[in-house]
Amino acid sequence: MIKKILLVIIISILILSISFSEDTIMNVSINDLSFDIDLPVLKVDNHVMVPMKATFRKLGAKIYEEDVITSYYLNTFVKASPSIHEITINGNILHHHTELFYQNDDLYVPIEVLVKAFDFTLSTKDDQSINLEANSTIQYTNYDDIHYQEISFEKEGIRLSLPIFWRKLNEYIYGYDSSYGQITVDLSTRALNDNINLEYIINVYSEHLLMAYEDKVTFTREEQNIYNYLTSNVLYIDLDVNGRLVKQIVHFIPTEKDVHVIEFKYPSELSESYMHETFNNIMDSFYIDSSSFDSDKEHYIEFIAARNYKMTLS
Repeated sequence: MIKKILLVIIISILILSISFSEDTIMNVSINDLSFDIDLPVLKVDNHVMVPMKATFRKLGAKIYEEDVITSYYLNTFVKASPSIHEITINGNILHHHTELFYQNDDLYVPIEVLVKAFDFTLSTKDDQSINLEANSTIQYTNYDDIHYQEISFEKEGIRLSLPIFWRKLNEYIYGYDSSYGQITVDLSTRALNDNINLEYIINVYSEHLLMAYEDKVTFTREEQNIYNYLTSNVLYIDLDVNGRLVKQIVHFIPTEKDVHVIEFKYPSELSESYMHETFNNIMDSFYIDSSSFDSDKEHYIEFIAARNYKMTLS
């Protein structure tokens, strides 16, 4: 009888130890919006571990994989060395108390790596749910189950949100490589003065397109729309680029001192309604921080406008 009781106790202990050793799948949200990736986020020995490649790519980072997995995003380099369980962020070692491990061909790293690299604040909702709160520079919103990240242009005092998988092509151009070609948004600012008004800027822009493309450019329509309480003058344009039709939508948003020009381009093979919806989401997030302007910046922007349009400033 005693042997049977001991056997039951031993079996119970084994069952409990097995159940407690199982990894818990965690639910992750960013700014309280669900953040879904193909691989699970796990809680292992009370430490939350994220699949580095899948997670960082979802957030827009580039991944380079050799013996060391390297991630790059917004001037931040993260290197993970699985062989020695070492992680560095911009050359500084991140001290952690967990072992890195591979699962489903991805390297699992502590969530603290994500917090440091993307400047999140981590909070726990319950035993299976955590939330990452983005800082004021990078904010994440959600349109049609697609995460958008806020991009700031401090020199011009403007910001807007772009799909999280769009990447930075240069200082003012972001885009995405689709199977049909590149989708891009290009931002610029033109200064207004006594000689240059909104109509003049739109006309000069149109004339430059006609000079560059001649009979291969068609202005299909123009309209005025309101985005986030701002009036935008919109041109819809068809371009024949090396025998391929490219659609262009250009927004001219005037303020007291400037006109912000936002150019969207996309291959005509893509769904027009989907692209227009995406661009409208971006425009609805457009925000001007007027307090960031000063006279020095105005002269700088005016010079850029003159250079772009080949004008001479008086």
